[in-house]
Amino acid sequence: VFVSIDTEKTVMRDFLSLVLGKELAMQEPCVYRGASEIYVGGDEDLDEEDLEFRESVEKSTLAELQIQHDTELLIVDNRTGMKLTLFVQHIPSQDIDEEEYPAGFIISSSHGKRTTENPQKRKHEEINSGDDTLDEAEPKKRREEEKSEIVVGDDDQAETIVLE
Repeated sequence: VFVSIDTEKTVMRDFLSLVLGKELAMQEPCVYRGASEIYVGGDEDLDEEDLEFRESVEKSTLAELQIQHDTELLIVDNRTGMKLTLFVQHIPSQDIDEEEYPAGFIISSSHGKRTTENPQKRKHEEINSGDDTLDEAEPKKRREEEKSEIVVGDDDQAETIVLE
């Protein structure tokens, strides 16, 4: 699942309630970025210090929590057991059509439905693009080069096996 959201302005509390809660129906989400636990949902087993820390996380913007463009998050709902990989795409809030997306973010099930792209990526592609056409044979050619061959048998009855 992909979410396009303004990571510099959205605070974790809004992300939790609007995106994970309202849109994805999660009740007690835990948010992980790689091996790092960013947020723990639910109130059981949390002491006062943990609750204070969680409150400070909820007030932080996604960017302050290192959730930026092309960040992959693992979301686990403790109550329902649902697990979800969420790909975060940064999009400035002024680039989101308020009439079409009044909540201020866009959720899609595939990367191809994303409506904007990272400006740095676009700049990189413009600098490095000498030819706008894609060589569709290139991936196939690369796969063929990566194949290995094994010769089985003696010289009179050798058989070549291609490993892919």
